[in-house]
Amino acid sequence: MEYISHGINIYFESIGNGLPVLFIHGHGPDHRSLKGCMEPCFSKYDGLFKRIYFDLPGMGKSKGNEWLSSADKLLDLVINFIEYLVPNQSFLLVGNSYGGYLARGIVKKKQSLIKGLLLLCPMIKLNSSKPAKYTVEKDELLMDSLSDEDRSYFEPIVVRQTKPVWERYKVEVLSGLKISDELYITNNWGRQKAFSFDVDILDNPLEKPVLIITGKQDSITGYSSAWDLLKNYPRASLVVLDNAGHALQIEQSEIFNCLTKNWIERVIHSENMKSNGA
Repeated sequence: MEYISHGINIYFESIGNGLPVLFIHGHGPDHRSLKGCMEPCFSKYDGLFKRIYFDLPGMGKSKGNEWLSSADKLLDLVINFIEYLVPNQSFLLVGNSYGGYLARGIVKKKQSLIKGLLLLCPMIKLNSSKPAKYTVEKDELLMDSLSDEDRSYFEPIVVRQTKPVWERYKVEVLSGLKISDELYITNNWGRQKAFSFDVDILDNPLEKPVLIITGKQDSITGYSSAWDLLKNYPRASLVVLDNAGHALQIEQSEIFNCLTKNWIERVIHSENMKSNGA
């Protein structure tokens, strides 16, 4: 399905029924990077959540144009998309990497409608400190078997370079990275990737269930700055996982699934929803 605004199409997929959940991927991949890890967590709650996965402009099946010249305009576009799909409805937000930055922009603009927030390896600030590149586990035979192109996408991001991680990474993340229009992004909204305002100054704290998951070895967005977000979220869990980089949801999938399902249960309890999945 597609939504069109300002001559820009946004491709999206909708699964299930219930409280809407908007999933915002990061810079480079497409909606599959979240659909792959989130569906196993949400699918058991049949009838409770309507999951909406979409591609940001320049990624996946969403095309952009020159109008989209800044992060502020990108945020406006995403908010218009949300207002079209779920007009005057409450919803949950899940943001990964740069999508975590966009998600916090939505919190600032639409806080009264947001019933929960999950931030996965979120970008906090463009210049926030990050750990040096570190490899926890490396399958030399696997790495030697990869093409130079595949290795260039995999090695800088993943700290557990094993075959099981690679098999999921190539389907959920690499598939989107390879079709991303980086030239368009760089020449348009990527020129001003930071908002013109401080996204983390809220009029009031978001008193809803929040989960922030970061990787201790994440050299892309880091982990230490995530602590600064807690002042905005009285009901937040902040987790820093060892043996995890920027593909945390794949590298530490069992722990990720447990944490995400715990967040879903907290949302269900907070909203007095009847769970059929436990």
